[in-house]
Amino acid sequence: MARGFAAAAQFHAATPWKLGVHGHRVFWVRGRDLAWLDLPARRDAYAILGRHTRCDLRLPHDEDVSLRHVLVRSCLLADGNLALRVLDLRSGMPFFLEDDRPRASIVAAGPVAIRLGEYSICAFPVAPGSPTGGHGPYRELPRADVAFARVLPRGVPDRRGSYITVMPPAPSLEDLAWPAAPDGSARVTLRHGDRAASVVIPDADLDLGVIVGRADRCVDRGLRAVLTMSISRSHLLLLREGDDVHAFDLCSSQGTRIGREPIRRSGLPPTGARLVLASLDPVFLDWHPRLPI
Repeated sequence: MARGFAAAAQFHAATPWKLGVHGHRVFWVRGRDLAWLDLPARRDAYAILGRHTRCDLRLPHDEDVSLRHVLVRSCLLADGNLALRVLDLRSGMPFFLEDDRPRASIVAAGPVAIRLGEYSICAFPVAPGSPTGGHGPYRELPRADVAFARVLPRGVPDRRGSYITVMPPAPSLEDLAWPAAPDGSARVTLRHGDRAASVVIPDADLDLGVIVGRADRCVDRGLRAVLTMSISRSHLLLLREGDDVHAFDLCSSQGTRIGREPIRRSGLPPTGARLVLASLDPVFLDWHPRLPI
C-alpha cells in the first residue's frame, strides 16, 4: 500500500487540478498500473468503484472486487475542511487501512490510503484558494471512533497524518424490515405490481447510509417479492447529510428515475417523493412525508 501511495502522490504532484473547486483526487494503483478521477466536493458528486462497466472508476483486474464495491464522496465540512467518505456497498470483501483491520465505512480528513483486494485506493484533498466554510453537506463529522493515521509512507516529504472516523457498516433495507416506528425515523414503501413492502428507517441508520438492492434472504418481511431481478444487488443508497436526505443511484444496470427523468442523485424532500427503480419491470420507491420531531 505504501508503494502505491507513493506512486499516486508523485502523479498527483505532477498533474494540475483543473476543477477549480474543492475536492479529492482519487486513484487506484495495482503494480505499475494506475487510474484516477477528480471528485468535486459537491452535493451531487460521488463515485462508485468496482468491476462493473458502469462504475465511475473501474477496478477490472481482481475478480474478488464486487461489481459495485464502494462509494466515495468528497465532503466540504462547515469549517471549510475537506473529508472523504468511503462506504462499502455490502460487497462481502472489506477494505483495510494501514493497521490491517477490516473496515466497511470511514470518513477521512487528510490524505488516505486503503487496500482493496489487489488494489491500493489513494485519495488527496485539494482546496484551491481560500476555504469556503459553511457550504458542505456535513455540519460536523459523524460521531464514531476516530483514529490518527500516518498514511504517508517513508520518503514522502509531507509527513502530516490524517484523522479517520471509523463508521459502522451501512445496513441494507432487509436489515431494517421490522415493524417498529420510533421517533426520528423515515418510512419507505416499495411496490412491484400488486405487491408492496414498507420499511421504517431510523435516522441513525440514514446517517450510515441504507442500501436498497435485490433481496437475497428468505426472511425479509416481503422485500424479496418486491425487489426483483430488474433491481441491481446494490441499486440505490439513501443517505442523510445534516438535515437533508439524498438518494444516490449506485451505477445500477437499469438506472433510477423520477417520473421520466433519469437521475444520478436526488434530494428527498420532507414532503415525500417517488423514485422509479429500473426501466424494465420497474419497482417504485415511495419516500413518505416526514413529520417534524
